[in-house]
Amino acid sequence: MITGVGEVTTDPEPTNYPSDFGASLSGASIVLDWSDSDGDQLPAGYIIFAGTDSNLPMPTDGTPVSDDMDLTDGSGAMNVAYGVETTTFSMVNSETTYYFTIYPYTNAGATIDYKTDGTAPEANETTPAFETVVIESENFDVDWGNWQIVSVVGAQIWDRDNTYGTNSTPCAKMSGYEGQSNENDDWLISPAMDFTQYVNETIEFQNAMNYSGPDLELKISTDYDGGGDPYSATWTTLSYTMSGGGFDFTSSGLVDLSEFNSTSVYIAFHYTSTALQSATWEIDDIEIKGDEDLGFSENDYLSTFANLYPNPTSGFVTIENTDSYFDQITIQSITGQTIGSYEVKGEVTKFDLSDLQNGIYFVTFLNSIQNQSVTKKLITQLTIDLFTKKACFEVSNTSKQTFFIQ
Repeated sequence: MITGVGEVTTDPEPTNYPSDFGASLSGASIVLDWSDSDGDQLPAGYIIFAGTDSNLPMPTDGTPVSDDMDLTDGSGAMNVAYGVETTTFSMVNSETTYYFTIYPYTNAGATIDYKTDGTAPEANETTPAFETVVIESENFDVDWGNWQIVSVVGAQIWDRDNTYGTNSTPCAKMSGYEGQSNENDDWLISPAMDFTQYVNETIEFQNAMNYSGPDLELKISTDYDGGGDPYSATWTTLSYTMSGGGFDFTSSGLVDLSEFNSTSVYIAFHYTSTALQSATWEIDDIEIKGDEDLGFSENDYLSTFANLYPNPTSGFVTIENTDSYFDQITIQSITGQTIGSYEVKGEVTKFDLSDLQNGIYFVTFLNSIQNQSVTKKLITQLTIDLFTKKACFEVSNTSKQTFFIQ
């Protein structure tokens, strides 16, 4: 607290711990929620410790703790401001139990003051099984695949070289040289990828270069609209292992993409050259991978009784309930929020999701008599506030009913 020129006072430690501290799964990520501390002295924020060992550290006054969201090495920590009341750990291992504690604090830096007396709230959660899958791959052997080329400046553009890729296969190639060096600004952009279905996403590719010129940049965006103008979006430049020259193909190494959790992620290779320098760059064997959650894996038998389409949907969805095997349907958001639970009596349920937010939902079919259920993933593509939704359900077969949920 600053009280005057050259005079600084500090707040005492927070009066109380937060309440209702808990952990839950959101796909393969762990979401922590709590209710803010109350009392005479409110905190400025909280430090959350996480790890695979239930014996977690305790903070020390005057020693701030740095953020570490990667739990794949068995431990981590996260600072969260007062008023937020939630955070998510996405970089986690499969089928692992993680433990969490939360401590409120006032001030910052050398004057940070943690509440450590009494018992700090604790929580734990076990991650589901998941496996590494290929989200997107491209070697340009046949064509551009789902990738697009965008030329912003210059007559030269990305091209496919049919001979000089890895193992003498085709590759993507860009050079600003044509008789002389030329100014260029050219992009090779991936299709949109939904990273909310995965954790621990990475990219690895082969790259080769020769001659002098600016480095080829690897970039990522979560707000590019795919419309062709890369400068309409925000791009983050990522580090990778570059070729040393001489057209020597070099692995980029595994480049971490896990902090970019969005339903629409784009990767781009950004080439530039000048009127004085124009290197040649080649790209081949791109693989983007992620760990896919198997916690919602479907029982093969039960899955034969449940189906939903189209998926993804931009509006109406049809749910098939073969032989009326299930009598209840529950729809949840990826954060675990229940959108609605409904009794169903017929074989076909049609409902309108055009007013839900763009994202991933889980539709659970339940046979309450047999206590059997199966969950299927549903992707919506329209956006509107979840909390003001209005959905209409029409159930058909031997009976027909309509439900309006406000």
